[in-house]
Amino acid sequence: MRYERGNFGAFETEIASENEVIFFSLKEVKDGVDMGDPDFFTLLLLESGSGIHKIDFLDFTVRPKQFHFVQPQQIHTYQFNDNVMGYGVMVHRKFFELFSNGFHFALPLYMKHPVLELREVEFKNLKGEFEGIRQEVGGSLVFRELVVARFFVIACLISRISKHYFENLPITKGNPKLYKFLGLIEEYFHSNRKPAFYAGKLNITVSYLNSLCKRYFHCTSTNMIENRIVLEAKRFLISGLSIKETAKALSFRDVSYFIRYFRVHTKSTPKRFRALYGFE
Repeated sequence: MRYERGNFGAFETEIASENEVIFFSLKEVKDGVDMGDPDFFTLLLLESGSGIHKIDFLDFTVRPKQFHFVQPQQIHTYQFNDNVMGYGVMVHRKFFELFSNGFHFALPLYMKHPVLELREVEFKNLKGEFEGIRQEVGGSLVFRELVVARFFVIACLISRISKHYFENLPITKGNPKLYKFLGLIEEYFHSNRKPAFYAGKLNITVSYLNSLCKRYFHCTSTNMIENRIVLEAKRFLISGLSIKETAKALSFRDVSYFIRYFRVHTKSTPKRFRALYGFE
């Protein structure tokens, strides 16, 4: 693709890769596991069809008029039926940053709620922007700022659609400390698994943090941190990393401790879990 730049200094960046935006039809998607690319976001707009989209080991039923949002390093599996129609687009992380302020809710919330059901008018609005992007990136001369603008509109539309989802969630409606706790887990879970660390960041006691978690999530703060660690361990184990490399990446003091930790929380050994996905 060749890029035509205008006088929009705020959008000027050094990246000009042909792989900033990769557009595809959902009819082209083959069943299988996408290990997740650490540099790409994936946005899907489902027009019709059925199937299962497994995201981070949770099954989401595919239905007409849906939006799916998969973030970097999330693992997702396509099990689409032949009748699936819609659009998909992969967006490079650096390109995504150019319009990310269009998302009014923190991205970790979308990791927990990656699928949105759309009303007819919402679907039509999003479809118009997706088709505009498809036409632009498929042309011989790409007006890059227009692509950014269309993605910004998509982000704003998704924010408006997700408003009635997220504002009524206990985490956003009930207590902002708990909302911030989720963001802190995403930032520090690789190296800090003690509730006291997070309570200190939030300027509250561990006891109060636990009471919030029990009230809104029916588990302890330790459980929430552990669940995030186990999820990342699963991602690493089927992304090509060895058990030893996974243990090191998650700051476990030794491999045997990691194996015990994984078995306690999943009722499976890392080796057995890897075997389910074809790894010896």
